[in-house]
Amino acid sequence: MNGKRPSMDVLLCLLNAFEVPAPDHAAWQETWRRLAAAPSAAHLPRFDEVSPRQLGIHAAIVTDDSMGEMPKYVARDFDHALRNSISTGVERGCFVLLTGRSSSGKTRSLHEAVHVVAPNWPISTSKHRRDHRTARRRPAKDHHLA
Repeated sequence: MNGKRPSMDVLLCLLNAFEVPAPDHAAWQETWRRLAAAPSAAHLPRFDEVSPRQLGIHAAIVTDDSMGEMPKYVARDFDHALRNSISTGVERGCFVLLTGRSSSGKTRSLHEAVHVVAPNWPISTSKHRRDHRTARRRPAKDHHLA
């Protein structure tokens, strides 16, 4: 999408393509309207200016042999596909959704991928859990890229 916000028509097409239940469309449309009214990315911090903690990466369990705040990253089977999706998104725009069990490394995996592929991307996060409610209603058996 070349850094541009998708139109409402594109959003509706995506909601239908991903089989989001019709009653949930209103919440997605409201989120789109709120984001459309938000300041441009020029006012947002870049990815490489934000700490992993600020992005929601949980602290590691502390043991006697722990070193530093962030433990060494453990590569996942989907890392290559995730980085490829983000690489494509640098040029065309993309939407990536990682699903999985709690504390399974979704946020850390995304952090590592963006750190390698697009460290200068602007960061925007939602403070409203309701914005992500629809995606969480449909848990998957494994991680998925969209």
